[in-house]
Amino acid sequence: MGCGWNDGCQWEGSALPHEEETSHLPHDAEADRHHRKASLFLRACEQPPEKRMEFLRDACGEETTLFHELEALCRADATDSSWLKSGQLHQKIDMNALLGGATDHEKTDIPGYRLLEVIGTGGMGVVYRAEQERPHRFVALKILRSGLASGEQGLIRRFRAEADILARLQHPNIAAVYDAGTFRTSRGHEQPFIAMELIEGVTLDEYLDANSLELDARLQLFLDLCAAVEHAHRRGVIHRDLKPANVLVLPTGQIKVLDFGIARVTAEDWASTLVTSAGQMLGTLAYMSPEQVAGRAEPVDSRSDIYALGVMLYELLAGKLPFDLRGCSLPDAIMMLRDAEPRPLGETTRALRGDLSMIVSKALEREPARRYASVADMAADVQRFRLGEPIHARPASRIYRTRKFVRRHRTLVVATALTFLLLIGVIAGLSKYAVETRAAAEAIESARQEALAAQRDAEQR
Repeated sequence: MGCGWNDGCQWEGSALPHEEETSHLPHDAEADRHHRKASLFLRACEQPPEKRMEFLRDACGEETTLFHELEALCRADATDSSWLKSGQLHQKIDMNALLGGATDHEKTDIPGYRLLEVIGTGGMGVVYRAEQERPHRFVALKILRSGLASGEQGLIRRFRAEADILARLQHPNIAAVYDAGTFRTSRGHEQPFIAMELIEGVTLDEYLDANSLELDARLQLFLDLCAAVEHAHRRGVIHRDLKPANVLVLPTGQIKVLDFGIARVTAEDWASTLVTSAGQMLGTLAYMSPEQVAGRAEPVDSRSDIYALGVMLYELLAGKLPFDLRGCSLPDAIMMLRDAEPRPLGETTRALRGDLSMIVSKALEREPARRYASVADMAADVQRFRLGEPIHARPASRIYRTRKFVRRHRTLVVATALTFLLLIGVIAGLSKYAVETRAAAEAIESARQEALAAQRDAEQR
């Protein structure tokens, strides 16, 4: 049974460690150390493997303990990359522990609410099952982690902006916001919170595994998902972290899209599209668009969500992801997602060839301009398929496919072209030599014939 919020990490029902279990350091100092440790590890992962230790030595300086802890994490990452097999970017390390620091909410009264249990944790927040007094109901209460609230104003602004974002999204397939405000912790810190609809359901992938749904039922679930995302886009909100773990299915079959915590209003500054202030990559790698993975300077717009929807539709229909990241290191996985082309849906199952394969391929185009212009357009094509009507997506032209092949295999194409030119040169040289040889042979034969004719004339005299 799931809970009503996901903060970008795994959902767990266990409580956070008590303060005395974390460290002898003061709470804020310990949180800062975990915060820095997570940031340095993720920055090290971005370095080529042969340069990671050099980077860590320079970054850690005389902090030998920190260096050895990070060295162990990097070596574990280098020897075992199976943590990518589920598509979860940070499964290998406990981001909750790295960014940690205990919470002191258990000892704090939040006016109007009674905290019952922890139902979700993440690098930025903790989610509680709580009882609201007026009106009386159970809610999911999301609170910014202790330590972060006192030392990271950017995170506080982002957390509060999340409430503003969610408040503008009123849709049956999006978790509703009931309340937002601040309270004082036992340490005297002002702490923001968001009270949300408590959703009792399972994740989309768990629901699909537990139910043998026909194709049409799967497509209807996808259309419900599209309706929620399109609603957000029309209000200027891009999710940026769409994945099955952020979609819950209620026992009635209704879906709820969660975790707009890393959504960004389209009018905001896009400089931090891919990375938070803690250096933590946002989103889940397997569902991120090529422009998100590449960290391009241009804005990430609604077409990144369309790409993620394409990945989810591919997985929903084929039971597998477009790219197999199992066994890949983080740099290799990023390179694959950024530069490679996914295996067409129709090649996974013969029954999925044709219109559905074209719909997915259009959503998964590497160039944003070639994807669907809106989620509504993609949903309309899926509905046309269900109704047996012609879809609007069309296969790429032969010229465009040739251009894509040349871009993907530039080195091979250049080498082939040079080889072809060399062959042409060799053939031309051989042809010239053959012509000259033939001409010489003809001259010799002509001279021989003349000599024979002269000899016959002499004998006749």
